[in-house]
Amino acid sequence: MQKTLILIGAALILLVPSIAESANTNQKQNPPYGVTCDEFIGRLKNAERALGIPIPKPDHDFADMTESSLGDLTSGAAYINPALKTDDHVATLFCTKGKTFEEFQLNAPPDTANDRLSNTRLTSLIVAALYAYTGWPTKRVLAAQRQLLSETRSNLIRGEGEAELKLPAQGVARLSFDDGGAQLLITLEKGE
Repeated sequence: MQKTLILIGAALILLVPSIAESANTNQKQNPPYGVTCDEFIGRLKNAERALGIPIPKPDHDFADMTESSLGDLTSGAAYINPALKTDDHVATLFCTKGKTFEEFQLNAPPDTANDRLSNTRLTSLIVAALYAYTGWPTKRVLAAQRQLLSETRSNLIRGEGEAELKLPAQGVARLSFDDGGAQLLITLEKGE
């Protein structure tokens, strides 16, 4: 009996460091404050391969950021529509001085809802942005995108043009349509 207890105790001692390492690894992957800008940019670049769906390519690397006088970081890019040879979607990424994700804004022109190619591009970019923030698997990201689009359509019928989806780590995705076009905003909810 004593030998059994000693063996169990030794096994627990061996397991404790690996459990602690596993917890540290999980904390690095999902920090309590959200996502870093480097993680967001990395997942955005990798979205097409990770999700297995075509994603439009930006004309600018989001990693090339501009620092404001306050130290905050900003990066913008346009998504060029090959058929129109113009940018039909423009995105901006905002980060704090410490490179913590703050906001991603995607704007699409008013004709997006009527143009099937632009509409497909918009829905792909919504999926990519949700994936970049959350890191969720494909099925979960697609379900979130469908829920956001469905709620936005329902709200439009009632005369409201916006829907909201809660994301991990106090994140929120807001999708709106109006005469100015469509806008996706992924941001952090501000504490009350």
